[in-house]
Amino acid sequence: MSDENINPEELTREIEGTIDDLFNPEKTVEIDPLTNKVKEEGPPAEEPGAEPAAPAEDAGGAGAVPEPEPAPAAEAGTGGLELDLELELDLDLEEPAAPAAEAAPAGPAPAAEEPPRNALLDALGAMEQSFLSLDWEISDANLSAARENVARLQEALSTAGDADAIAITRAMDAMLDVLQSAPEKAPPGAPKALNGATATLRTLIASRPESQETRRQLIEGAITQLKAAGGEPAQPAPEAPVADPGLAAFFEEESRPPEPAAPSVEPSPGPAEAGLELELEPEPGSAPPGPPPEPERPEAPSPEPAASPAPPPPAMDREEAASEVQKILQEEIKALDRWARRLRPIEALLAKTPGLEKLHRFQAELRADLEARSTRLKGVFSAAAMVAVDDIDLGALAATAAAEAATPCPWDRLVYCHWQGIAACFPEAEVAYAGPPPKRARRALKKAEMLPLEKMRKGRFSSFKGIFAGPINELSPDQMKKLSLPIFDNPLVPEDVELPEDTEDHLLVLYSPEHGGAAVVVDGPPRPVEDTSGLGWTPAREGERGPAGRIELQGQVCPVFSVAALLEADLAETEAA
Repeated sequence: MSDENINPEELTREIEGTIDDLFNPEKTVEIDPLTNKVKEEGPPAEEPGAEPAAPAEDAGGAGAVPEPEPAPAAEAGTGGLELDLELELDLDLEEPAAPAAEAAPAGPAPAAEEPPRNALLDALGAMEQSFLSLDWEISDANLSAARENVARLQEALSTAGDADAIAITRAMDAMLDVLQSAPEKAPPGAPKALNGATATLRTLIASRPESQETRRQLIEGAITQLKAAGGEPAQPAPEAPVADPGLAAFFEEESRPPEPAAPSVEPSPGPAEAGLELELEPEPGSAPPGPPPEPERPEAPSPEPAASPAPPPPAMDREEAASEVQKILQEEIKALDRWARRLRPIEALLAKTPGLEKLHRFQAELRADLEARSTRLKGVFSAAAMVAVDDIDLGALAATAAAEAATPCPWDRLVYCHWQGIAACFPEAEVAYAGPPPKRARRALKKAEMLPLEKMRKGRFSSFKGIFAGPINELSPDQMKKLSLPIFDNPLVPEDVELPEDTEDHLLVLYSPEHGGAAVVVDGPPRPVEDTSGLGWTPAREGERGPAGRIELQGQVCPVFSVAALLEADLAETEAA
């Protein structure tokens, strides 16, 4: 059929009829649930009263083919119209979303997170983690990691142009420098101050307070907290200017050394009195200056009445004074003994607890010092030793005290160590051997009371050459084989105190040609004291057993044990038993 014979209306009806045939079922199939037989039924009858659907207009508008006359509902059918309605409804439901999006006012697009701020937050998080590690353990590795993270954050702040917050990172680095120089003396509030300054930095970076006054208060508070915890903030670098002038003034004031106080100057006499003439140029618009007024002279303060002298103490005769002094000394001796007794059970408990060796040593030294002072007072100021005040020669007493204060230590060089928990010194000239006990001597040191020198050799047929130092080498090998030295315990340590067992035992063999020898087992390797001339020396009092005297070393009173003093104390104890 040629294009000239095509009727548009007829073609439209054919298309609609074909569509109706596709969507209108000619027959239906039903399966009987009882017999399972298939039944064919005709097309469903139209419901009575149903109105045919009206043809809908195409939503597209210009692209649709107009119909000159609407087809009857009975002839055209309803399938095509229903399809058109469904398509139009779907289009109506989907199309409003696009215009709504287009109709929305175009506001400013949300700014993407700036890369510098991301770097700041990452560096801040890494620094917080390192500070948490410091809160757990202040070690050199943790301090180095913390300083690296602080430097990383400081570089990120410099890149972001936040010069105000850099002051806090400098203060943090200064505190970490203090901690790294002496970790064992770390201030207890250092980790808390670092965490507080980190919180301030997070507020400045995340919240970004706009008020310069608020920023200044936050930064000043963080730096003040770091200063109070023991860290001194570093000086600001000249190439990093501070954005806020108030902050710059604050840091300049903090870093400026205190100005010396101006000396108080009395008001000088006026020009007329000094015979000088001052020519002052008057300011424009001001009255000509008259004669300079005389400066006001401060009135001399009226002298305050002198305070009445304190009433003299009531008169006391010499015997009564001596009795009062003796009573006070007896009370002091009782107090010393009481505190020494209270420290003994604590010392025994610390000796049994692993990990508290230093505290046990401190308690033992404290208790031994109290007992030594009590013994000294008992020997010097006992009731039998008290004499009448009339018989005391004050000049001789002062001379004796001055002589004792000026007495130098009998030995130029000493060795310092801890002996059964108490600091002790020995004359270096008497130390013949200092080191770990040889294998053959360990059993004798644990179970015997004497140490045969032949146990110091590596083997039974070995020589003594190179083992000892000092005058003991003047003995012949036969004399050394026969010589046995007594093994001493610290006479200042009570017998009922349990000693720590996890110490690094070192053996000291002491020998003096005039007195003999002795062996002691100390708690570690001894350290030399090369010069005793500037140290205060106090000889042992008469009747005191144990040390030859005491010396002031490193802020503590340290007993000095010589061979003669040890042997004399052992002899006195044997005679007393």
